[in-house]
Amino acid sequence: MVKCDETHPRCGPCTRLNKECDWEFRWKFDDVTQNTQNKYSNVSTTGNAVWDPRAPRTSLGSRRSQSPSYDDLPSFSELTNDEDRERKAESQMPGTFNVVVNPGSFAGLPEYGLLGTPRPRKTSIRSGRNSWDSHMSTEASRNRARTNLSSGDPNVVVLAKFEDAPLTLPSLATFPVDRRTSLPENLHSLNLTGSSRGSSLPSARRNDSVTQGLRDERLMVHYRGFISKRIFPLGKNLLVDRPMQEDPIVAEARDFPPLYHAICAVSLLSLALKGQQQLLTEAFQHYHQAISSSLSSPSDLHSDRLLYLHFLLLIYDISYATQGSSNPQEVFNMNMWEHHIQHLIRIAQHRKGQSNGILQAYLLWYVLYLDKQACLSGNGNGDFVRAFLTNDLTMPDWNRIFSGFDITQPTGVYRGEDTSAHRDVFEFANQVCIQGAKLCQLSLKMRAEAAVQDIHGPQGSQIMAARIQQVAQYQNELYAAWHRYCPSYLFQPNAEYATAQLPLMARIFLDFAQLQFSTWVVYSNSSLYPSQPFHLTPTQRAETRLHSLKILSVADSAVTLQNYDQHQLVFPIFVAGFASPDMETKSRAIALMRVMEGTGISRNATRSRELLGAVYEEMRVREMSGGRAEEVDWIEVARAKGMGVVNFGL
Repeated sequence: MVKCDETHPRCGPCTRLNKECDWEFRWKFDDVTQNTQNKYSNVSTTGNAVWDPRAPRTSLGSRRSQSPSYDDLPSFSELTNDEDRERKAESQMPGTFNVVVNPGSFAGLPEYGLLGTPRPRKTSIRSGRNSWDSHMSTEASRNRARTNLSSGDPNVVVLAKFEDAPLTLPSLATFPVDRRTSLPENLHSLNLTGSSRGSSLPSARRNDSVTQGLRDERLMVHYRGFISKRIFPLGKNLLVDRPMQEDPIVAEARDFPPLYHAICAVSLLSLALKGQQQLLTEAFQHYHQAISSSLSSPSDLHSDRLLYLHFLLLIYDISYATQGSSNPQEVFNMNMWEHHIQHLIRIAQHRKGQSNGILQAYLLWYVLYLDKQACLSGNGNGDFVRAFLTNDLTMPDWNRIFSGFDITQPTGVYRGEDTSAHRDVFEFANQVCIQGAKLCQLSLKMRAEAAVQDIHGPQGSQIMAARIQQVAQYQNELYAAWHRYCPSYLFQPNAEYATAQLPLMARIFLDFAQLQFSTWVVYSNSSLYPSQPFHLTPTQRAETRLHSLKILSVADSAVTLQNYDQHQLVFPIFVAGFASPDMETKSRAIALMRVMEGTGISRNATRSRELLGAVYEEMRVREMSGGRAEEVDWIEVARAKGMGVVNFGL
């Protein structure tokens, strides 16, 4: 047989054989149900309304009669995530809605090719207190090809970009025990009881051990494919989207059992909080094993593996603490996350002067970010933040790290004339971070004072004057830091060219610093103490509205580009939604938070949206009873309703 070499318009073999040259793709659809069932014993079509012709069919009418309200979702083609699509599909007959993927849907995934050239961002800045304007909508218009394609049928969606889905773990019985050879050697001895596996064990127990090992290995796969891509909101491109490079945390876990169990615990907790509640007990068992085995392991505060361990345990505790479970059997100390903060402070102190890699530096800065968010939500003592401000620990220097590391450039080598751009961007981001830490300390101080002060007493006017002065002093320092450290030369009329030449991570730092600056402005005008919006000046109200709109604009651009994994946007959206006086902006914030649900590893974004909705309802009730919406304090509402949030998007 002569194979066509696809040369256009007619190849040599077809010319010799006098045949019409056929080089186009041909689609062939085969029913592989039988082969799949033969290969996987756990796959069955029995009772399935789609695959089993003998299965009873439920009519659409009977479905509607069982559920008087179908759903409150928009049309199927407008939905942006699988969870909403599943909810939409539950009210219709199977097969009504279809989600289609094609080769282009996978083009952007690292598993199917090298990282594409990052898109340049176009940003500009205005001098004065009206600082920066986001032009990400311009970028969004240039990248509309990434949005889902129209198929002509409103019930069919063609995905422009495939989104990873969390793993669903079947029961232990579905794992064949004869596949033990596919496991790494060190997994054979791991089980929940910690017993060693010897030849004297009964065969049933050996099978259970192998089955558990297979199950744990699937959890490791889930961590690599799902958790690690969502646990690092800013470092995703840097840390986990690099093909042919193994996740260093997973690599360390191979011969460090505490870290191995921590990974399994986080993976199981994520699955449990996404709906598989039966996995909560097993998640806590792995969590307990991670802690107990770490106590018996050599404690080297300089080692990377100990940093990874306490970071993952912190992530576990923060994710769990936000849920507020009422199950009495789930005994859990809600302040355990503060315990791991203390461990991480000691680790950071011992690493002073030590050379840090990008991952290690990122984790320490990310812990600081998590502690700041806990402080600003009225939780915790801000121990990591306090240690950072008092120089009890020295955070890694990004400029030093990147000066010896040539991170992926947007378009070749940086050719800007001013080589200080890297240093200036990192210094600007560091100063904005410092101002955020100071805001945390101010919030803790003013909240503690407000708890014991009576503004309706004889000293009420003096108390309010002192509060207003503290806020003004902080904001003056915040804007002074902006004017002094913001690299304004990057935002001149030729800004599009200059910004496009920044390295990828420098651009990410610059964008994040601007987002954080707007968040600090809005928060300092609305959430430092109860009823603060009552006492704003006209200038402060204008600034609050301006920066709230900027935050929502950045979030809109992320949604347009389908960057749903940027869960660091959830807290700024929440603050902007609370501080905005008009209902249109409030509704916009709720809608954006709804789109971002499911982007993290837990239900924190969902719980944050529910809290914001409860705050809106409290405002409405207050106004209906003759009061004012400014009287409502979202931190007090969270405590009164048992909806305390430690983290908003994780």
